Amino acid sequence: MLISVQYARAVAALLVVTGHVSGFSAFQAASTTHFGGVGVDIFFVISGFIMWETSKDQSPADFLRRRIARIVPPYWFYTTLLVLMALAAPAFTPNIELSTKALLGSYFFIPYTDHRGLMNPILLQGWTLNLEMYFYIAFAFSLFLADRRARFLAVSAFFAIAILIGLFADSSWAAVSRFTSTILLEFVMGMAVSAIWQRWKISFSAALTILLLSVAALLYAEIRLQNSGINFIVFGIPAAFFLLGLLNMETSLAKRPLPWLVATGDASYSLYLVHPFILSAVHIIFQRWLQNYLGSDSMILAITFALTAIVTSVIISYLSYMLLEKPAGRFVLKQLSGGRNIERKRKMATV
Repeated sequence: MLISVQYARAVAALLVVTGHVSGFSAFQAASTTHFGGVGVDIFFVISGFIMWETSKDQSPADFLRRRIARIVPPYWFYTTLLVLMALAAPAFTPNIELSTKALLGSYFFIPYTDHRGLMNPILLQGWTLNLEMYFYIAFAFSLFLADRRARFLAVSAFFAIAILIGLFADSSWAAVSRFTSTILLEFVMGMAVSAIWQRWKISFSAALTILLLSVAALLYAEIRLQNSGINFIVFGIPAAFFLLGLLNMETSLAKRPLPWLVATGDASYSLYLVHPFILSAVHIIFQRWLQNYLGSDSMILAITFALTAIVTSVIISYLSYMLLEKPAGRFVLKQLSGGRNIERKRKMATV
């Protein structure tokens, strides 16, 4: 387990949560602009890095078994929870579509356009998992190649061709839009980070400089370049350097790891999935009990709501990680492996 990767996962997940906090009315006094979307870009880079690091000797079938066991159980659980909520209380979930298209697309990672014209599954943040699964399939095929360089070139060429096709295909189709997106190159950037890190070691001061410059670039991109049309460059490249800087600080970070940040990294996938439920629940409580007293434009209300929502999301997500994600993943992996005992080493994993 790399402490630096755990930190990166924690930061990415917390950024996504922060970005969604800004969408609630209780936070409007402090919400000047949307901030936090870069967490997704960091996640994609981390995913490419981890797949390249951990799959050196895996067969394509074994790789896919592990990815399915890792991704599917928690995602299906929270998707089903949202479906049940929509059936039980449709007034509280007016934007949830429960058509056959929506259900099949949501559960089987197939992009579709919903009744509002959006290309999101029932559990909205699942759009990134559609891309993750797409990457996993492409990566699994590359594992048929024995040479690591050939694998890298195969994945890179596959996504490059997909993006070129997207320039001429009908992008109104959700699957075409998603599976030909330039953001796919961020997975390749993560693979490149792994290859560079294995061969290029730098001093702590140089790594810290890279880290700080990448953070500055990400902040600038969030504030000024949000809809530039080249997000895979303005977000993806700084995200890759952010991870590279952290990785080169691994020796120092591992000496005194921060337990709460490591735990948040462990639970980052659960945090990514569960936080919308928690944010909504906390917001309802604040609306009923505090907003009338403090006023909807109160800075105190905004800050208190944000801190309460984020901390509660982290706590619940860790419980989800321990009680749902880990045991369900082990069970599913064992079933997919024909009931054989699987060596349960603690390995790096990602959204």
